[in-house]
Amino acid sequence: VIEQIRNLHNNHLGGITWANFNDPKFRPYADLLQKSMGYNYVLSEFTYPTSIQKGQAFSVSFKVTNNGSSPFYYDWPVEIALLNKRTKKKVWGKTLDNVKISQWMPGENWDKRTNAYQIPAPVYSIEESLTLDTDLPEDEYVISIAVLDPAGMQPSLRLATINYFTGGRHPMGYIGIGKELTNYEIPETDFKDMLTDKTLKYSLQ
Repeated sequence: VIEQIRNLHNNHLGGITWANFNDPKFRPYADLLQKSMGYNYVLSEFTYPTSIQKGQAFSVSFKVTNNGSSPFYYDWPVEIALLNKRTKKKVWGKTLDNVKISQWMPGENWDKRTNAYQIPAPVYSIEESLTLDTDLPEDEYVISIAVLDPAGMQPSLRLATINYFTGGRHPMGYIGIGKELTNYEIPETDFKDMLTDKTLKYSLQ
């Protein structure tokens, strides 16, 4: 079944309504099937300036690999946002103009002996220049990345990284506005478990 999923680039399966997902013997295999299907966007690198100024351009870049079986078939927008350090709420954001997530393809030619694609998934490198166009107090913020559902423009699709805040945003580090920081790393204890996050939703505008 895994071989079929990988070679046919499946994003869903039908006909398993008989399955008991509460059976502890079945659950690991169900998890494997689910992880194999669809997209799995692994975020491996994210770079940004440690300090920015209002009205001045700054560059953000990241690398992503689709370790899943299929692409995501719609070009939902990717947003870089600044969050309040204490509340984790968005205070500024900008969607990237030149990113098409539907083009983040998986590998090809699955080899069941090695459990890997013979043609590995490409590593996609994204870089874009942004400008902080909002008056924010000189302070310390969190820079984050998220993929938004166009129905309401709220975070929805999630990336494969432990850097996660409840609500669908991936925090990458601390950033200063008009000030230099001595520490840029967010403690891992601040990250939340995306599997238990039930807050994601969409809205009609």
